[in-house]
Amino acid sequence: MDENKLSDKLKGAAKEVVGQAADDADLEHEGRAQQDKARAEEEAEQKEAEAAEARQEAAGHKGEERSRQQ
Repeated sequence: MDENKLSDKLKGAAKEVVGQAADDADLEHEGRAQQDKARAEEEAEQKEAEAAEARQEAAGHKGEERSRQQ
């Protein structure tokens, strides 16, 4: 997790708590949304990394097949 996403999560959590304490639904919602965005970005990065790994693995298997066929 990069520092930016961690920072967004922490800021979002703080906004959510302050919003709850101050009975400010808008601030609470903003905090939750900020946390959700950071989580979604993390998940997207993780899926991209998994896809890249799968592509590399598939490329390796294709190379093995070609060498067996020759």
